[in-house]
Amino acid sequence: MALVVNDAHLHAKLAVELAGVLVETEEVERIEELLAAAERDDALEATAALVRFEWAMRVRPHEAMAMAESRLPGIVEEFARRDDARGLARAHFAWGLAQNLLGRCARCAEHSTLAAEYEYRAGDEGLRARALSWWVSALYHGMANAETVRAAI
Repeated sequence: MALVVNDAHLHAKLAVELAGVLVETEEVERIEELLAAAERDDALEATAALVRFEWAMRVRPHEAMAMAESRLPGIVEEFARRDDARGLARAHFAWGLAQNLLGRCARCAEHSTLAAEYEYRAGDEGLRARALSWWVSALYHGMANAETVRAAI
C-alpha cells in the first residue's frame, strides 16, 4: 500500500478490492484495516459496506443478519444512484444469501433474480451463474410446485 500513499482515493480503492478478495479466500487478518481505509473515501463507502457485510456473513453471521435489513437497502440505493450494475449484482446476491439463511426462500429467489439480471448487464457470467443457481435452489426449497419451477426456468 505504500506505493500509492499520495493518492488517497486509489489507496482506498485498492484496499476495498483487496478486502473483497480476502473475504473470498477467507484470509481475514487484514480486512478490518483495509475496510477502514476504504470507508474514509465517500465514493467507496457503499462498496466497503458491502464487503464488510460479506465478511460478516462468513465470520459473524448473526451480526450480518442484523445488518441485512438496516444496511443493504442503502447500499443498493447508492449503487442504483451511480448506475453500478456490478455493485447492484453483488449487493442483491449478498442480500439473497442473507434471506436464504433466514429461511425466506421467496425473498432469496427475488434477490438472486435481480443479481443475475444486473450481472448480465455488467457482463460477469461467473456471479450470474452463481445467482441463478441460488435462484433455482430457492424456488425448489421454497416448496414451489414442479410446474411453477418449470415455468420459471
